[in-house]
Amino acid sequence: MNLLDIVFPKVCLGCEKNGSYLCFDCVNYLKSCQHNVCPYCLKSSRFGQTHLDCLKKTNLKGLTAVFWQNRILKKALYKLRQKGVTDLKNTLLEIALSCLGEHQALVEIIQTEKPLFNPLPLSKKQENKQGFNQAELLGKDLAKSLGLTYVPEVGEVKKGIKTGSYKSLLLFNDLWDRQSFLSVADSLKHKGISRVWALVLAR
Repeated sequence: MNLLDIVFPKVCLGCEKNGSYLCFDCVNYLKSCQHNVCPYCLKSSRFGQTHLDCLKKTNLKGLTAVFWQNRILKKALYKLRQKGVTDLKNTLLEIALSCLGEHQALVEIIQTEKPLFNPLPLSKKQENKQGFNQAELLGKDLAKSLGLTYVPEVGEVKKGIKTGSYKSLLLFNDLWDRQSFLSVADSLKHKGISRVWALVLAR
């Protein structure tokens, strides 16, 4: 146990037991999001892939949400975003990685396409208010764990060294924001990235 844990002991966000941000019982309370939807029309879709008709209107090829958003995740993400409890990052990444294997379509995309990994941009106003972009905070370590090339800003996905051998990109955020994802995915099409997939911790 380090000094910070002694001075500021971690308390479970679900049941308020001491020792960790999420105890074993409360982690089991989180529900893997297995009801997949098309990211454009939000209707049921196999593996979260964008329907063929919807693909005519967006560059976003599919959506994977690791969990359903519930009160525990909502509280955790509020603490991270609004209260600046950035060491929640490790807890959130640990539980996300333990469940990503259940999302077979995403695993196949990662293994076969080796997409670039890009955090969803945050408005300057919101980033200044929070002091950081939670998608960047979580995304850098997540990309490393998945063995993917991390690109910190959408604007950087235009250099030949990055797009020359990449036609696929995994766009990441903690929460699903339909309009932001669609907008960024469409902007990337003009930079040579023809296949954009969405990954979020919770929907």
